[in-house]
Amino acid sequence: MSAAMEVDRLALVRDQGDSRLSWRRRQVLTGASIVKPDIALEIGAFDNPTLRVTDGFQVRYADYFSSDELRQKYADNPRRDLSRIVEVDYVVNGPRLSRFILERIGLVVANHVIEHVGDPIGWLVDMASFCSDDASIFMAVPDQRFTFDYFKQPTDVGCLVRAHEEGKVQPDSYDVARMRYLHTRVDPLALWDGAVPARPGDERPTYRQILENARAEVESGYTDVHCTYYTADSFMQIFGELHRSRYVPWRVELLQGVERGGNEFYVLMERD
Repeated sequence: MSAAMEVDRLALVRDQGDSRLSWRRRQVLTGASIVKPDIALEIGAFDNPTLRVTDGFQVRYADYFSSDELRQKYADNPRRDLSRIVEVDYVVNGPRLSRFILERIGLVVANHVIEHVGDPIGWLVDMASFCSDDASIFMAVPDQRFTFDYFKQPTDVGCLVRAHEEGKVQPDSYDVARMRYLHTRVDPLALWDGAVPARPGDERPTYRQILENARAEVESGYTDVHCTYYTADSFMQIFGELHRSRYVPWRVELLQGVERGGNEFYVLMERD
């Protein structure tokens, strides 16, 4: 841990109405002892923010939709608490945040975001353009072994480099088809006890049919699926190599693996 990170701790506590996940993320972030930023940015906080204005510093929220659009879009979704939807400061409707973020950011929080990004290398490079020299990125990332991605293979470093060199900006039809074809229901607790979920069988459409439908989806607009898949170990190896190879100006400073019964691991990256 760098000396700068020991200067201050974020006073992040649990409030009435918090989900267990947001509370746990705050715990991990507090344990990292990062310097309190002048301005922090949380991406995709929705109704479950990790950072709040009440935590004693300036926080901005970025999302693909405005707050009003989120309320309208999820008005009939019982799993969302419309009263807790954050007020979105930056509506980011493109792959590069730097086009929209107008301030110098000291901490970025992006939970369950990087796996949706078509070009994670470009995303991280772009992030550095509006972050301060001593900035940090905190992420909660789903571990493929404990989610509906169970039967998918973890992404390798070559896939990320190729996506970057090809300028991939969003999920393509193959990403959508992979998501649909290998999707399976899982019980994280059962997986921790050694259960193996049922592999999707011949009752599903053929891969050709799924791919044709996926192409139609992509042609009609943006389809939000996972583009990349990670385990805690593979993430450390991949992004360690990307930093070593000078593809990204961020190094993994802290990685906390999945807790029993959970499905996400936690990453803190520091800017070089």
